[in-house]
Amino acid sequence: MALLPERISEPIRHRAVREAKVMLINCSNHPSRLWGPSQREAASAYGEIRDIPFPQVDPRLDEAGIRRLVGDFAARIEALGADGKDYRAVLHVDGNNIGITIGRILQQTPDYQKGIRTRRRLNGNIVRLYKGILDKTVAQLRAYCGQRGRGDPDFAHEFQIIHNNGDDINCMCNADLAFPFLDFFYGNLKNACIGEVDGQRIPLYCCGGICFATQASDFHTAFMMAEECCESAKKAAKLEKNLRNGLAGSWIDFQICDSAHFQELDMLREKSFVTDGNVNLALRPYCLDEAAKDREYAYGRLRERIRALRSMEREYGMRRLNWLGEDYSLDRLVYLERVRRLKEHGIDLVALLGAPFYRDEDKNTFATWYDALTVLPFMPEDPARSGKGDKHG
Repeated sequence: MALLPERISEPIRHRAVREAKVMLINCSNHPSRLWGPSQREAASAYGEIRDIPFPQVDPRLDEAGIRRLVGDFAARIEALGADGKDYRAVLHVDGNNIGITIGRILQQTPDYQKGIRTRRRLNGNIVRLYKGILDKTVAQLRAYCGQRGRGDPDFAHEFQIIHNNGDDINCMCNADLAFPFLDFFYGNLKNACIGEVDGQRIPLYCCGGICFATQASDFHTAFMMAEECCESAKKAAKLEKNLRNGLAGSWIDFQICDSAHFQELDMLREKSFVTDGNVNLALRPYCLDEAAKDREYAYGRLRERIRALRSMEREYGMRRLNWLGEDYSLDRLVYLERVRRLKEHGIDLVALLGAPFYRDEDKNTFATWYDALTVLPFMPEDPARSGKGDKHG
C-alpha cells in the first residue's frame, strides 16, 4: 500500500477551479524556477507565477484533434483563474453483489470440497478481473492525458492508485481526471462477468464515490467522504426499484468539500442541501448503467446537462448563468417565473436542461440542474469515452 500523503496536495499536482484572481501564467517550456532573479522580480508584479508546460502537439492530428487540444488547453488555463481553491479528487470504487454472486454459483456445487475449490477460483477470478480492468483504465487515462499535453512524466503527478485489493480501489488525482477515470473504468467493467448461473452470465457492477477536496483537507478526511459517497451510491443501487435482475447496478455519488473537518454525508446534505422551501439541491447519486429505470437519475442525463451548460457558457458567459444554482434557495414559483421570463427573451432553459424541478414517487422535490452546475468545473468538456461512455443511462 502506498504511503498516504499528509495533505492531498502532496504529491498530486493541483489545478484550481472556480472568481478571478491576478496571476502570471507562464505557458512555455521554460519553467519559472530557471528564470533569473530580475526576471522573476519583474514577473512577480503580476501576482503569483503559474507554470503550464506548452502542450505536446502530435503532427498527425487533424483539424478536429487540434481544436480539441486547443479547447481543452484553453479551459485548463481559464480554470487557473478560479477563486484560489485548488481541488483534487479522492475516489473510492467498490464492487457490488460479490457475496450474492458467489453464493448463487456455489449453490450449483453441492460437494463441500469442490465448493471450496470453486470459491477460491472465483475469488482469484474477481481479483484478476478487477486488476485487468484497472490496468486498462489507467492506460487509457494516461493516453487521455497525453492527448491533452499532460503525458509522461507528468502523469505520475496527476493520478495515483493509493490502494487496490480486488474490487476495492482507492485513487487520488487532479480534480478534472476523476470523471474520466470513472468513465473509462465503467466502460471496461460493463461487459465483464464473474461467472454463470443456470446458463446466465453474472455481470460485474460497482459503485463509486468521489470527494473533491481543497488543500485544507487531509487525505483521511477526503477518503472518508469518498467512502460515504460510495456507500450512498450503494444504498441507491440496492433499492428494490433499482435492482437489475435481483442485483445492485452501478451507481456514483460525489461531494465537494471546502472544509478541513469531516462531516457525515447525510447530515451535511440535510443541513446544507435542503432549502427553506424543502427543495433538495442534491439529486445525486446517479446510475451509470444504460437504460436507467428513472432517467432523472441517469449519469448520461447529468452529462447532457453539462454539455448544455457549456454551450450556454460559451454563448452567454457563466456569470449570467450563476443565478441558476444560487437562486434555487428562492421560492420555487419565483424561480420558475425567472425561467419563464428568460424564455420570453429567447433563452429556453427547459428545452436545454429539462425541467428545473423533479418530484419523486415519495413526493420529494429536487433541483435537477444543481448537480450539473456544481460539478461543471470538474468535468472535462470533451469527456473520456470508453466505448461510447456518454450512453450511460
